[in-house]
Amino acid sequence: MRALLVAVVIAVLAAPVFAGPKSLPPQITKAARDAFAAARVADDKGDLDEAIKQYKRAYEIAPHPYALYNLADLYRRKKSIDMSIEYFEKYLASEDVPDRAAVEKVVKELKAIPGTLDIEWDEPDGIVFIDGKRRGKLDKKASFEVSSGTHVIDVITPITHGDGVCSVSAGHDSTCRVSGKPRTDGNVVLSGRWPMGGLSWPVMHTDGDKVRLLFRGRAIAKPGRYPDLKVMDNQCQPLPLDVPKGDVVIFGYVTYPDREKTGQSCYDVTMTVTRVTF
Repeated sequence: MRALLVAVVIAVLAAPVFAGPKSLPPQITKAARDAFAAARVADDKGDLDEAIKQYKRAYEIAPHPYALYNLADLYRRKKSIDMSIEYFEKYLASEDVPDRAAVEKVVKELKAIPGTLDIEWDEPDGIVFIDGKRRGKLDKKASFEVSSGTHVIDVITPITHGDGVCSVSAGHDSTCRVSGKPRTDGNVVLSGRWPMGGLSWPVMHTDGDKVRLLFRGRAIAKPGRYPDLKVMDNQCQPLPLDVPKGDVVIFGYVTYPDREKTGQSCYDVTMTVTRVTF
């Protein structure tokens, strides 16, 4: 695992002091203060696990955003970046966040810390696409630096194709196994990120022939232009697809924005097309 570049967090954050909710009974407030103080003592001694335990105890006794803040910073220092992001976001969801802009900047930079996908698969001579972008070659196993989150993996060889959906956490390594048949014929591969799979709608070739292409799969299409590719319901417009002659595999990666966020009544689908030769 690579070293985590999060120095900016150190410059921004300073552990707040527990103030304590004013409306709670004195014994509850005292217990929360004691746990908070014990957490700070453990932190000063370098016992981060004990500090986390005590801050969580303080929060369970008397929920306070400062406990969330300090938990986020402790997880950051333990290089548990996903947990750090989770607690910073819980802190940001609190009502009183005086340093919101600074913490939002920290969260943004934590999310930008890359992870590593170690992609494995059984066939030789593979070309790897991650989220539709060509990333390199794969012969049984290769490693790729990616952003944290979930990624669509496609591997294309001269005679087959495999795909998978793999996740990686910020600053961590993750092994991703992609499976595919030893042989899958075809000169068109369609892939993309959305919760559907199987077949696209039949598409009409310019000379009148129809073909049904596979989504997240490899299929044979006659060379020429297909002007009306449809891959999902409520698609705003058809996608044109040009299939060239010769020993070329066309890789089409389909994406679309959230129509609720855009205010559209249909999905504005786009497709990035890459020619793959071997």
